[in-house]
Order: sequence, then C-alpha cells, then structure tokens
Amino acid sequence: MSCIGGGPYLGERRKRRDWTGMARRKNPIFVTCLGIGITCTAPARLCFASTGACRPVDCPAGALDEAEPCGKDTNGGCNSNPPVFTVAECGDTVCGTLWIEDVVVDTDWFLINHGGGILSAKLFSQFPGTCYIVDGIDGCNPFPVGDVGCSGNGANQTPAGNIDLPAGEYAVLVKLPHCLFDGIPPDVLCGNGCNDYRVEISCCPWDVEPMGGDGIVGITDFLELLAQWGTDPGGPPDFDGDGNVGIVDFLELLAHWGPCP
Repeated sequence: MSCIGGGPYLGERRKRRDWTGMARRKNPIFVTCLGIGITCTAPARLCFASTGACRPVDCPAGALDEAEPCGKDTNGGCNSNPPVFTVAECGDTVCGTLWIEDVVVDTDWFLINHGGGILSAKLFSQFPGTCYIVDGIDGCNPFPVGDVGCSGNGANQTPAGNIDLPAGEYAVLVKLPHCLFDGIPPDVLCGNGCNDYRVEISCCPWDVEPMGGDGIVGITDFLELLAQWGTDPGGPPDFDGDGNVGIVDFLELLAHWGPCP
C-alpha cells in the first residue's frame, strides 16, 4: 500500500486514463490519504486500512436515497460524460454508498441550487471519506470552496464548505481520499459491507455560532450578532448584505429563530 504525498485529486481513477475532474486545474486543493493538508482529528486510516467491523451509519426516515447499486456510477458529476448529478436541496440528508470495483473508484456528486448564504455539508461514513463544496459546475470546470470535510468509522470529523456563497449552482462531492495502493483496499469493495455514508446539507446563514453551526438559530447566534453590531463582516451576520450589522439583521435572525430548515 502506498500514498500520494500531496497530489491533487477530486476525480476518479480508471484503467489507462488520467486523473479527471479537478486534477486538471493549475491550483487544485491538495488532499492526501493521510489527511496531510486537511483538518482532521485523526489520519484517514492510512488510506484504506481495514477497520474491521465498521460502525453502521444511520439513515433517517425521509432521507434522500442515492439508490446507486455497487458498481453502477449513477451520479459521477463532472467525471461522467455527459455530466450526471443527483439533485439535492438545502436541508436534505442524503444516504448513499461509495465503492471500488476492479480499477474504478466511485465519486458521488449532488447538485445544489443554492439561494445564497452559508453552505455546508457534514459527512458520516463507514470508510475514510472526504467531502467538498464544489463551484464551477456550469461547464464542469470544478474547484473546491471552503473547508474540506472529513469522516470515518461512522463519525463526522470536520464539516465541508461552511462558507458564505452567492446564489448559484454548486455540488456536494463525496469521495474517498486520494491514494494509490498495492492490492485492493478491502473496506470499500463491493459487498464488503463498509460502503455506507450519510451527508447532511445545510444552508442556514442565521446559524453563525459556533463555527460550522449547531443546527439551531438561538442565543449564541444573537450574541455573535451583538458582537458584530455596526461592523461590516463581509457576510453573516450581515444578512441583508448592506455592509452594516444592524436592526434589519437582528429582525432577520429573530424571524428564523429555532431549528434550521
């Protein structure tokens, strides 16, 4: 087993083909299988080192089902020709699978028509996984924006994105870490039972505190608004975008008090 020491990769690897997708950009984000250069609380399990009996990932009632059979790439996004996405919305929870079969590595792309404001995604996966918010979807010249999300053994380590974005189309990309390996990594082979993930997509600009949000618009967000009163933070809590945190922003926060949509 070996790892790329800092190579760019947000695409998939096929036999006798080059890296696709974001690897074509001059300055793509750098991700390695050991978590170098990304914020993780633990290494990404040394590429695809076996985790043994992996923890289950719950799929709540009403979640969007990716419905991708192992070995069938139904939402390869900008890695597909033509590009194919699963359409999702702000507030959706998506349940899906990632897999490796032969020399094909699955990537899952979820298209979001974002109305503007903070966009983030939290990945919970049985395998070492990474998650991105991707811009440049129109024309498939993709590049990541905001933070890189990390997950493994059923737990989210860091959310993806968490960035204030203008209205437009973006993608949530779920993929395996960037690794080359000697032999086939066992955990994510089709049929090995460690392929499941859940990704929670949030577009809740009023949930500004703590960093990354807590899913509730409440007292901590109100205190952050007060701390920013009269300033131009270049984003939330200046919800109306007039360059000044003030009474209109306060009323906007109150109007969305409670759980995020």
